[in-house]
Amino acid sequence: MTQQEFTESLEEALSWIRGVQERLKATDNTHGPRHALEARLRETEVRVPLLQF
Repeated sequence: MTQQEFTESLEEALSWIRGVQERLKATDNTHGPRHALEARLRETEVRVPLLQF
């Protein structure tokens, strides 16, 4: 792997992490009815895939 390929890979990973953080921030609100909280939790579980190596 060249330095440029490594840098591109790192930038992609950091972008992915920022996206996950933004989605988590949006769902990190514990106010509201329980059914709405549970729906947001389920959405987070589905939309945040595990990083696979």
